[in-house]
Amino acid sequence: MIAQVGERQQRILRELEKLAIEYGPGAKIGVEEVGESAANSSELLVWGLVDAIVARDQRTALVTYLRLRDQNEDPGRLAVAIVRRLRDVTAIAERLESGASESQAAAGIPGGAYAAKRRMAEARGADPELLREATEALAALELASRGGSALDPDTETLRVIERIAA
Repeated sequence: MIAQVGERQQRILRELEKLAIEYGPGAKIGVEEVGESAANSSELLVWGLVDAIVARDQRTALVTYLRLRDQNEDPGRLAVAIVRRLRDVTAIAERLESGASESQAAAGIPGGAYAAKRRMAEARGADPELLREATEALAALELASRGGSALDPDTETLRVIERIAA
């Protein structure tokens, strides 16, 4: 489990609690069940990267990206996760800016009530124009990663994260 979710005690405890709920008290489970149920530590880092970018926490975003890079995470996969979140937050921020109520603004956001509440909190303090610019920067990164730049894809990714999380 540690190899999959990391060494943080709180994270391990959370995964154990999830397993207890999923399999019930006294259940005997093995490596296969843990592997299927426990979140992957790189998945958690991806979510952390997206959270940091949306919160405009440049330092955390860059450090998290470097950790993901060290785990051989694909920058293209990261860009997709970031764009997905930016689109959700942008949609809510634009709706709020146009006078929609919070429930109207959060309508249609995937992930249920918890995700909608999180996206709403992110959108409240966000500038829709900056969110759109960040999405455009990620689209340019995708083009650059497909040979549209003389720079290394890793360098391009670092530059974009630095810019959109500033």
